[in-house]
Amino acid sequence: MTVRDITRALQEGCDPIDALNPNYKGQLGCGQLNASEAVRSAIAGEQSARTQNPFDESDSGWYPLMVATADGRSPFMAYDGKGARKKSAKDFYPFAPFRVPYGASVARKSNLIVFHALSGGPHIRIFNRDFRLVSQFFAYEKNFRGGVTTAVADIDGDGMDDIITAPGPGREPMIRIFDL
Repeated sequence: MTVRDITRALQEGCDPIDALNPNYKGQLGCGQLNASEAVRSAIAGEQSARTQNPFDESDSGWYPLMVATADGRSPFMAYDGKGARKKSAKDFYPFAPFRVPYGASVARKSNLIVFHALSGGPHIRIFNRDFRLVSQFFAYEKNFRGGVTTAVADIDGDGMDDIITAPGPGREPMIRIFDL
């Protein structure tokens, strides 16, 4: 889902609260978040998008599928829009030679994959669609062992993807944004 899709789902999942706060009518945003309705709205929007065109050839035609077990022993696999596997399952581990649990975010504008270590450190590794390492860095202090999660979006409106990070357990919350 795009940032716009997520925003729409959250706004559609709000319950109005103007009647409860008459002195602030129209000043409290869309209301109180109803998580159940927001999830239903997101699912409906996602299903609608898939029904319209499941393999949009106007983009890169590249649809990654992340597969990882909690101990990091499963490889990353990516498929193209026609269902062909892009890389051998036994060939690519984003944090090789270590088998750490990981997650990934796709930077669709730049055709990059941003991998993040879910434990062992705040390590970010960025690969191109041929699985060649483009860049890597630590989003937080190197000695922090709690891991990190990422999202990718154009936050500053410059037309380029940005990496949004949040630390894992054991560190005070701090969202950081990096240019990609």
